[in-house]
Amino acid sequence: MARMISTPQTKGRKTLLKKFIKDIEVSNPKIKGTFSISGYRQYFYYCELDVEFKGEIWVRFNRTTGWFSPKDLIKKGASKVRVNRMVRQKLLPEISYNTLCFSVEVRCLTDIKKLNYI
Repeated sequence: MARMISTPQTKGRKTLLKKFIKDIEVSNPKIKGTFSISGYRQYFYYCELDVEFKGEIWVRFNRTTGWFSPKDLIKKGASKVRVNRMVRQKLLPEISYNTLCFSVEVRCLTDIKKLNYI
């Protein structure tokens, strides 16, 4: 099991990420809405982020194509794992771009650990 690194630098990054990456707008053909970072943990080889997402994704569900909120998809019977994976895939470029300013590298989908839908 990996050990979390707790130094003044990582604590500072955590407060900066929570403070400055709040309600960032995302608008592309597959996703629209806002996201915020609610948590950050640094380990030796990787980091983890907790993300709050408010918005909709463009999907095809039950022969209907359109904009759906992730909460509605889960209520209608879509798999929570698949919905989370779709949102992570579509948010990853935006999150990695915005966190690079704080020298935090988000490389893969598993770096986004927790997704909350508002």
